[in-house]
Amino acid sequence: MGIIQRIQSAFSRRSSLENPSTNLVEWLNGGNTNATKVHVTKDTALSVSAAWRCENLIAGSVASLPCSVYEITEEGRKALPAHPISKLLKSPSQFYTGFTFMERMVKNLASNGNGIAVIRTDQSGNVIGLDLPTGQIKAKIIDGYLVYEIKGYDSFIFADDVIHFVGFGDNPVWGKSPLQVHAENLGISIAANNFAATYFGNGGTIAGVLKTDKNLTAQQKIDLSAAWQRKYGGKNSNGTAVLDLGIDYKPVGSKPQESQLLEARQFQVEEIARIYGVPLHLLYAMEKATHNNIEVMNATYVQHTLTTYIERIEAELNRKLLPGSDNLEIRFDMTALMRADMAGRADYYNRLFMIAAISPNEIRKSEGLPTYTGGDAYYRPLNMDIVGQQNTINND
Repeated sequence: MGIIQRIQSAFSRRSSLENPSTNLVEWLNGGNTNATKVHVTKDTALSVSAAWRCENLIAGSVASLPCSVYEITEEGRKALPAHPISKLLKSPSQFYTGFTFMERMVKNLASNGNGIAVIRTDQSGNVIGLDLPTGQIKAKIIDGYLVYEIKGYDSFIFADDVIHFVGFGDNPVWGKSPLQVHAENLGISIAANNFAATYFGNGGTIAGVLKTDKNLTAQQKIDLSAAWQRKYGGKNSNGTAVLDLGIDYKPVGSKPQESQLLEARQFQVEEIARIYGVPLHLLYAMEKATHNNIEVMNATYVQHTLTTYIERIEAELNRKLLPGSDNLEIRFDMTALMRADMAGRADYYNRLFMIAAISPNEIRKSEGLPTYTGGDAYYRPLNMDIVGQQNTINND
């Protein structure tokens, strides 16, 4: 069926098979009240520092990885930085860079369960840009075709013209929002934040009371309280008080630790870390951190959290930006994750070099250094001979 027939068919009669999650955007804008009686919205959920850090970390981690088109040959993969799609991924629009585009897409995937961009093409059908819609989005199946209804666009947009990173869920065309699924947990965190703000804003509790068996007028009570605060409040709070007129001071109240406020807030950080799959030390919760478990958790974060995002993204980008291509693919360069870890990066290169899997020039290219003559050779681990040449060591 041609494009004209597809459009005519789509608008002539609509199927009732609309995506059941089309109220997601309305929920994110309007919020939802849960058992904690807290209004949870997209903005209030991200007011929780742990949730903000998780989404910022995941989105930034993926967006910081170089993404390019690679040619698949018999000798392996070869990066094609001059390919039009490689250039597009570095600058998808005049309004944002490749980093900010991917950061927004992954952030929407992490929070909403869906990252959506509209593909712009020229009259010849060549991809010339990627747009991030800001209006309400609905996914619908009309006459067997997946289409998107996006506020701000005049007509439906077919799935071929939409990049859609679909998150985890039971609906094949629409991911579940972690913020919506875990509204109760986030509601507890927001409620704890609100209580803490009120608690500490009021000084935690009443520090103490002044008691006397004499009857005081309202003005005398005000004057006595002001005099006490002036003489024994603030920087003078640890001074020694001299009381007369039968006045007795009695401290009251409890510390935040006794109300388990701090413990509850710490536990919620762990809960949010579990939701997003982010190790606690990356949320600056270092109570249980050691040198050994930090190294293991860093590897776990890459393998079990970032990889799931990257696999979803690569599959969708290849499907929509390189349709039908057998020898081209879009890939992220995962070695960029070691950019800040100089010791780990050096060990990685050394291990590959010692098994003749990489040459000195390939290492230098990866580090952005100029190559040198003779640096394309591979060496044997035992005697460091050039691979393919006869052993020249004199055995006499």
